[in-house]
Amino acid sequence: MSVLQKSIDFLIPLIKQITGPVVIGISGPQGSGKTTVSSKLTDYVNENTDLQAITLSLDDFYLTYNDQIKLNQLCVDKYDGNKLLQGRGLPGTHDIDLLTEVLENFLKGMEFHTVGYDKSLQNGKGDRIPEAKTFNPPKVDVIFLEGWFLGFKPLVDIPKSTDPIVNQHKPQHLKLVDDFLIKYQRAFGYCQYSVIIETPDIDNVFQWRLQQEHQLIRERGMGMTDNEVKLFVDRYMPVYKLYYHELCNSGLSTKGNNLVVKIDIDRSVVGAQII
Repeated sequence: MSVLQKSIDFLIPLIKQITGPVVIGISGPQGSGKTTVSSKLTDYVNENTDLQAITLSLDDFYLTYNDQIKLNQLCVDKYDGNKLLQGRGLPGTHDIDLLTEVLENFLKGMEFHTVGYDKSLQNGKGDRIPEAKTFNPPKVDVIFLEGWFLGFKPLVDIPKSTDPIVNQHKPQHLKLVDDFLIKYQRAFGYCQYSVIIETPDIDNVFQWRLQQEHQLIRERGMGMTDNEVKLFVDRYMPVYKLYYHELCNSGLSTKGNNLVVKIDIDRSVVGAQII
């Protein structure tokens, strides 16, 4: 059985009982299939229930190009050259206030405006898409919110680690990311239910990302080399190492509202539990 079918079996009975707007979190490592699952869940709800759903991604809410440049410079001038936040991707590189506002307006039954992000703009450095979409509940009943670190909880005090991936970064650099992660918790807290994709070996992310890049090269004739993919993924790895397994153990939403689906390197389901 697929992650999608497991998610449908878990969520649809719950969704059909809702009496108001609901946010559902879909969290999983890069390349694990969370974006595809989110999109297909949205289609399933729209085609098989009387409700209307949309998908939002944390990636939609990246900082604008100009704001990311300012953060890059701040990392150089104030944060001791912190490379973790120089470039989009990690906690701290999103307009989290905007995401929080969107979710709050949705849950209050108010008009809300979504945004988008095009990673190909600014010579591949990415930028906010100026066009916004406007929605009005009850035209939208369900938001599926997906992201690779959706649900990660701040540690406050970064523990000592024996992992070389973590230790290649200064403690104060990791602490800055952790401080930024605190600001995401309000938005994460609006997810009433969640699906969490778990892999026992987080290093699988590299193989999945490599597969994606090879596919991109086949389709477009251009993309990163294998070594460039490794360097790209390495920047995310300290965050995975510090937070990911705790999410899989404790969940994103309240107790009993989280489905954890375990997959192997081939993305085949090898287990599932509600926590």
